[in-house]
Amino acid sequence: RIEAELYEIDSGLPPANAIFVASANGFSQVPAVLTHGRAIFRARLIDGGTALEYELRYDLMGNLRKVSVHIGQPGVKGAVALNLCMPDMPGVTGTPTPDCPDENIGTMVGMILPQDLMPQASDQGVVDFQTLVAAMASRIAYIDIETTRFDAHGEVRGQIAPLRIANGGPGGPVAGEPDGPFGGSDSEPPR
Repeated sequence: RIEAELYEIDSGLPPANAIFVASANGFSQVPAVLTHGRAIFRARLIDGGTALEYELRYDLMGNLRKVSVHIGQPGVKGAVALNLCMPDMPGVTGTPTPDCPDENIGTMVGMILPQDLMPQASDQGVVDFQTLVAAMASRIAYIDIETTRFDAHGEVRGQIAPLRIANGGPGGPVAGEPDGPFGGSDSEPPR
């Protein structure tokens, strides 16, 4: 297991190699959802803080339908900042948002780039990639997963927060097997 603690961001943006995590469950949905579904989301700033690589591990009751990052504090529904996957929806730049895998247990990996931001996030102050990162560092962004079984409000949700790895500093090395950008078995959703 990774020994980790959350760290406070005192002056806006986190270090250019910071790691963010979210543990998603049905009780965090608004309104709450009774499900055994859960997910772990991790994102790491790369390329000098200009992009995020992410990994999402999930074990859900329904198959994935939509995975998105929203702006909002716990208990509040917020605007979609970006979509990681969803069916038949063009991205802001006209490139298609990838379809979600047709499964309820699995892992998604990918990149989040500045052009992935949705325009409606600007209503809540997310006008560029740096403000998205600042929202994640301030714990006012969350991951939301809709499934074929819970598509009206989503099956699981989790607040995104910055992570410090013990003896590694902010964004330092993550222990685990090399089967994804963030390691192996220690990234599995808790049972």
